[in-house]
Amino acid sequence: DTSKAILTDSILTTDLRRQLAYCFYGHLLKQVPFLENADMNFIQQLSEFVEIEIFAEKDRIASAGDFGTELYFVAVGKVQIVLRAEGAEEEGSVVKILDEGSFFGELGLLFPEAQHKVDIIGLSAG
Repeated sequence: DTSKAILTDSILTTDLRRQLAYCFYGHLLKQVPFLENADMNFIQQLSEFVEIEIFAEKDRIASAGDFGTELYFVAVGKVQIVLRAEGAEEEGSVVKILDEGSFFGELGLLFPEAQHKVDIIGLSAG
């Protein structure tokens, strides 16, 4: 990830690192309803913690029962939200498909003890 390499360069001041992180990721963070009116300095600070994750088709990004600790943005590709039948190991019903620009996992940030109720699975590479 080129953006992470740039942002970890020790020659950058904290302020410049935050400004660059905001340029890379701020538009994604502002898509989240509870962040859309947040102070730019706050969004800049959050932007520093963004990490890029790549997934393939059928990759399990999050599983029902896991504790949610991340907020995910679909920058490329598509993911499906799957509700498993009670007691089932794998198969389930697709509840929703999220494409580029979508996000999920925000409840885990607001409620740290919350567990995922659904599986999030890659539908196309991203």
